[in-house]
Amino acid sequence: MKKIYQINLFDNEALTLKNNIIYIPKIESQLNITNNKNLNLEDNRIILTDGIYVNKNRIDWTLRNTDKYKELYEYNYKERDVLRREIKIGEKMRQFILYSQINGFVPTIRIYAYFSSFSTIRQFYEKDDLSQLELEENALLKKCVELGFKVKVIVSLQVELIMRQGYSIEQYEERSKDLMNTINFFNTRQYKNIQIVIDQYQSHDSILIFDTILMIKSDYLQFDGGNFKYTLFESDKTILQNEIFEFDKKFDELYFYNHTSKSSLKIETDFDYIKHVAEIKKNRYLGPKDT
Repeated sequence: MKKIYQINLFDNEALTLKNNIIYIPKIESQLNITNNKNLNLEDNRIILTDGIYVNKNRIDWTLRNTDKYKELYEYNYKERDVLRREIKIGEKMRQFILYSQINGFVPTIRIYAYFSSFSTIRQFYEKDDLSQLELEENALLKKCVELGFKVKVIVSLQVELIMRQGYSIEQYEERSKDLMNTINFFNTRQYKNIQIVIDQYQSHDSILIFDTILMIKSDYLQFDGGNFKYTLFESDKTILQNEIFEFDKKFDELYFYNHTSKSSLKIETDFDYIKHVAEIKKNRYLGPKDT
């Protein structure tokens, strides 16, 4: 029997809803708004969605209250060496996955990046330490999706900033294609626990947040020889709360914008939408061709 999802707003005096997004799963959903005096609905949206949604005003602190995860905590730790940074990220990810499996938790991972570590130009035959570490991070993220972790991803595909890191246009195309293939892999296998949206502008730093346990943040504006000047590892609860709030707020806005954009372009899949946006950004960067 199919479950009917209902949202009931009734018998409220002077009810005001402003700048809210109501998400309803596409399973015989119903929204009832009745018998409200002086009802005021302003700048609100109702979206039918197949994906997941976490209410930005209700952060689940369950993992934070589990002692074992405290081993992952870091406070204002800044790493400037790119190799040590990748080693540390790998260690934290392995611990996070292990403790989540042991405790039977289904955590949320939030990612904001140019492409995210779901895509890479590294090849398995590249045996240098940095390549192997980046490939490991790529594999661990995919494992998180396969384990059922909730993964919310914002990518910018921002050509100008990516080129400042020493990429060629061919490498930009390669990483875009790899990201598309990864998303297509999960979509064709019906993984509903991963959502990806595109930000037309890089409006946040590069961020990786392991539920309410640890944030890994690199300032995208500060480059040094093609790398971030430093990466911050932070577990302060107030900082995490603010970062999660801002991320989810941004994600919600982009989800609606992307959904509307795909509908107007008659694009049905994330694969085709990423391909469309990446191509537009690349062509704008290259400018008109000489005739």
